[in-house]
Amino acid sequence: MTKTYEEIERLVAAELDLIRDAARREELRRYLVEPRLVMLGWDYGDPDELPCWLIGRRSDGRYDLVYCDDGFGPSFPWGCVFPDEASMGMDAQWSVGLENAAIKAGLLDAPPGYQEPGSREGA
Repeated sequence: MTKTYEEIERLVAAELDLIRDAARREELRRYLVEPRLVMLGWDYGDPDELPCWLIGRRSDGRYDLVYCDDGFGPSFPWGCVFPDEASMGMDAQWSVGLENAAIKAGLLDAPPGYQEPGSREGA
């Protein structure tokens, strides 16, 4: 079931609170946009489109940050997708948290020794 606008706002705020470094948190906040429900294509069977929340965008338009309960969620609900494709993309584009998705999208640098939690790489 798709979350409401208010639930997404609270979820984004909770994810920001998980970022301990204030400068890093503010850096990510610069890329956030007002949450907007979008439909993204799903290439792995029915349904053809899934409701997702657009919550951020790179200034060059290369990636959007989205949240989706379906598809790769609930395990990997935070994605960085290509806006011109209107697709959820591949599983490697999805993460366990907003900060992790922002790193994938190039909005934040990975900290030294960073390893994505719950990464599917090598699985």
